[in-house]
Amino acid sequence: MTITAVGKKNTSPPIVTKDNVQLFLNKERTQVADWKHGERLYLAVLIDDSLDSDIANQWSDLKAFFASQPDTTYISVAYARNGTAMLAQDFTNDHELAAKALRLPIGGGSAFSSPYLALLDLMKRLPSSADRRSILLISSGIDYFRGDFGTRSPDLDSTISRAQKTEYQHLDDLCSRRGAQGARVLPHLQGAGES
Repeated sequence: MTITAVGKKNTSPPIVTKDNVQLFLNKERTQVADWKHGERLYLAVLIDDSLDSDIANQWSDLKAFFASQPDTTYISVAYARNGTAMLAQDFTNDHELAAKALRLPIGGGSAFSSPYLALLDLMKRLPSSADRRSILLISSGIDYFRGDFGTRSPDLDSTISRAQKTEYQHLDDLCSRRGAQGARVLPHLQGAGES
């Protein structure tokens, strides 16, 4: 389990010790067995290549988010296409280099793809690590490979299960379920780099 402390209004987060935390399991207080401070964060950004190219209007916000990360954050950029994650930039703490990997999505030409299958592919290929790991999925959430299954893709549950088993801290999907044109990246990302 990962705990993230966030400071208020541009202040440093408070120091949280093992004694400051209470853990409850099935309504019973349980002892915290171990407490470590994670220095490094590996942030994988997966962009759905089936998104409308208008989403690139938000890349300046995403680049600003990359630039705001501390040197201990390593960022990779990949594009979800045909059920796989196509790596554009491997993990680097050179945030300008990661930002250079951002490009226009292909759009409708990569239809019949599933962002969830690509996410599973990415999780399977990323090396295991004791460091903190997060994935940021930028997608409409529409599974073109499986079709429209209402509010939940059949691949979503297995993706969430895999993320929990491999201890990814966050599995964020930035864009709305029915189209990314109106989605704003920056409001969701503000404060996300603080831990």
